[in-house]
Amino acid sequence: MKLYEGKETFSVSDMRKAFESAAEPMPGNLNRDVNWTARAGWIAPKHGMKGMFYLTSSGEEAVNKKFPGELLERTRLQPNSRRSSKKSLKKS
Repeated sequence: MKLYEGKETFSVSDMRKAFESAAEPMPGNLNRDVNWTARAGWIAPKHGMKGMFYLTSSGEEAVNKKFPGELLERTRLQPNSRRSSKKSLKKS
């Protein structure tokens, strides 16, 4: 969106439209993926603009490099602690 539409900020709704415009399949859980991408530091919330994000320099690097495996591995996040504790309880 930044490169082709000149958009500096975007919303989840903008992303849905972009997938359709690009004729790409919509991720199964876009909101989850947006949250993960923000935690990885590839996008960040735009202060003062609720629900809007911008692409960070590390996010731009990931896009430019087409998300290579080593970059994905480097940004791997630890599991949500709430989920981890549920798994621990099930094992007991």
